[in-house]
Amino acid sequence: MSETNEKHSRLARLGRWLAELILVFVGIYAAFWLNNLQTTVSFFRDLEKAQNDLLTQIQAERQHH
Repeated sequence: MSETNEKHSRLARLGRWLAELILVFVGIYAAFWLNNLQTTVSFFRDLEKAQNDLLTQIQAERQHH
């Protein structure tokens, strides 16, 4: 019976270790995904601001002519 408990204990430890490993990989993947999303959103906000600034400049030049 002791051998059965030992095998169960090893299997339980292996299961916990695998679960923690998967959790770490999922966390790292989520962190990279979130960082990429933030970078993309920031890029499009900067692009929109540049477009608005350019349109404002063009409108101002038209009014002076």
